[in-house]
Parts: sequence; C-alpha cells; structure tokens
Amino acid sequence: MIGVRYAYGTSFYRRLILAVFLGFAFSTILIAGKYWIDNFSQQTGLALSDEMPVGGDFLAFYNAGRLLAKDPARLYDFSVQWDEQRELFKSYPKIAESPLPFIYPPLVAVPFSYLSKLEFVQAYKILAVVGILIYTISIWLLSSTLTKSLRERMLILIVGLGFSPFLTLSILSGHLSFIGVFTLSIFFRLRKTGFRFLSGLVLSLSYYKPPLFLVFILFLVLQRDFRLLSGFVLGGAVLTALSIGVLGLDGMVTYLEQLPKYRFGSEVNPGIVFIPKQSSGLLGAISVLLPGQYAFARGIFFAVGALIIWFSAPALKMDLKGPESDIYNLQFALQVSLSLLLSLQMVDYDLAYLIVPVILVGNYLFKSVSNINLVYYSLVLLMVYSGWSFIYLLPQSYESACSAALLCIFSILIFALLNRSRYELEACSNDVMPIPL
Repeated sequence: MIGVRYAYGTSFYRRLILAVFLGFAFSTILIAGKYWIDNFSQQTGLALSDEMPVGGDFLAFYNAGRLLAKDPARLYDFSVQWDEQRELFKSYPKIAESPLPFIYPPLVAVPFSYLSKLEFVQAYKILAVVGILIYTISIWLLSSTLTKSLRERMLILIVGLGFSPFLTLSILSGHLSFIGVFTLSIFFRLRKTGFRFLSGLVLSLSYYKPPLFLVFILFLVLQRDFRLLSGFVLGGAVLTALSIGVLGLDGMVTYLEQLPKYRFGSEVNPGIVFIPKQSSGLLGAISVLLPGQYAFARGIFFAVGALIIWFSAPALKMDLKGPESDIYNLQFALQVSLSLLLSLQMVDYDLAYLIVPVILVGNYLFKSVSNINLVYYSLVLLMVYSGWSFIYLLPQSYESACSAALLCIFSILIFALLNRSRYELEACSNDVMPIPL
C-alpha cells in the first residue's frame, strides 16, 4: 500500500512539474509573438525605433554579405564594414553611428551574400523563419533519439520552442544560435547510434563559432575517441580550405590576425565600448566583479577554468556502458554546459545551446528518478530553464553574473546526477542495494 501511494505521489509530481514547464514554454511563445507583432506594427523602413534596426544584430551579417559580394579581400576591414553600415542606415543616424563588426568565419558570410541581394527586412524575416525551422527540426531529432513516444516527443518540442534564450534573444536579435543547436543535436544522435566518424564530421560545423565549442572539443580529446576526432579534423580541414577559397590566403591570414584583438567589438573599432553584461559566461561575471581590470579578470578566469576542467574531467572520461547508455546523456549535458560556462566569447543569445542539456537532463529525471528527489532536482532545472525570462528585472550590471551563476548551478546539478548514477550503476553491478540519496 505504501509503495502504491509512493508511486502515485511521484506520478503526481511529474505531471505538476511538466505542467509548469509547459506553462513557461507557452508563455514565452506568446510573449515573443506579442513582441514581434507590437514592434513590427511600429516599423518604419529598416528600423523598429531610432536606435533599433529590424532584427537587431542581423545588420552585421547583412553587411558582411554585401561586402563579400563586392570585395571579399576587405571582408574583415572594419572601417569598410562601418562604411557599409552607414550607407545602409543613412536615414537612421543613431544606428549608422553605432558600428557592429562582423567577426565570424568567412564561410558564414557566404549565404548572406545571397540574402543581401534581398531587401533588408525581407532578408531578416527569411533568416528568422529558416532559423526557427532548423531549430525545430533539431529539437525533434533530439527528442526522437530519446523516446519513441509521439506524445513525449511533442512535449519535448513544445518545451524546446518555448526556451526563452532562443526565441527572445537569438531569433528576435537576428543571430545564428540555431546552427549550434543543430550541430549538438545531430552530433548527439549520431554518436548515440554508433556513427562516430560521421559525428566528428558534423561537429566540424562548430567552425561557425569556435569559442563556444573549444572546451567541448577539449573534453573529446581527453576521451580519446580517435575515430570521432579524425572526422572532426577532416571536416575542419575541408572548411578551412573552402574559407581560403573564398577569401584567398592573405584574406584568411587577416581574419586570423583580427581574432585575438576582438573582445565584443571594443578593440577592433573605437566606436564600440565593451559591455560586460553582454558576456554571459564565467569570464563576463568575473569582469563585472572587477570593473576596468579585464587582464586581471581574465587571469582569474583561466585559473578557475583550469580547476573546473581538472575537477570535471574524470566524470566526463569514465566509460559507463558507452554512448548508448542513459548516463552518457548526462556526460554530454555536462560537457555542453561547461563549454558555455568557460567560453571566452559567450553572449546571452548563445544560451540557446543550453536547451540541449536541459532536455537531456529533464528526460533523465523524469525517466530515471523515482523518489522525492525528482522534485528537488526539477526545481533546480526549472530555475535554470526559466531564469533568463526574468533576468532583465535585474540591474544591467548583474545580468552577466546571474547568467554565469545559473550555468554554474546547472553544471553542479548535472555533476551530482552523474555521480549518483555512477554509484547506482556500480551498486547494481555488485548486487548491492543502493542507498536512497
């Protein structure tokens, strides 16, 4: 009788928590839709207001496309990029005089060289539709890797579509985070199903924004999956060759020379001021706590980052029945989360990537936890999932620190679940009854 009552209670908690998640998801979708309708109803030409172009940062990609079509060799000449922006927004002085440089790899500009042949607003709307479509496909493929139930796939899809950092930060501000979500989702699916070399090839798409994947790839090296890594190296070599084909060797060298100078635009163009809150990782949080001492903040970041990697590496290296096991899902989630936390160039819209580990952890909790800990763990997960919906209620100087804190909390949650799962697996393999935690 107690067992029946206990199971019923757990089932009730699952339904309640799922209802709360779906409530946040639908709310985010409705709010984003209302924002879209309200702002585009006030649109005047290329702008939503005197200081806000349609699509936010989309203008950087659009400008890069125009410049690549005109003169590829000067793609990373930031003064020329600014000239393009001034020309495009000459009727909007405040936007024209707020330079937004393009520092993405050369191949990223190629599709925009075609989009830039369209009218600016039309091009942005196409990008938004394509982004939502690719993101939706990614979440659906991720869900189909986790469950065969159509109902569960639909629930996961709704939760994914209602993730605030994607709809309100990435799509509405004209960014490309859907590429990262697609890369992680396909990589996860291929590795789970044993296509290790092909998964490495897919991971080479991380070329589009290397800083976000640097720590992720470092952990792959520590895991010594050489077939996967060979696919990654081959894909990277092909993409590098294509980049040289687009820019020429001199242009590629220029791009590589600009990368170390770039810090959210502050060092490539005197018209741009570094705003710590734009960085949502650990480096941004430390920079907020040490204003005006970026070199010192960066030193502390590298020291703390090295400790986190050293502490986490054993958990990410342990082989617990391989990628086909559910515990691998937690390892993957931790690897993605730490990659974001420790990225040198992680901006708020890049938090859209976090939907992949959120779904993996949520799926694990709802299927693997059968006691009251489900509530405790789910509350932490809910705090992380919904955290960026409320972060703008804080003073701007604290947004970066809050984002980093949420990422840290989420990583600790995954690490705790991973170690609990390892203990239970070892206990079962030794025919020992695990002690409830």
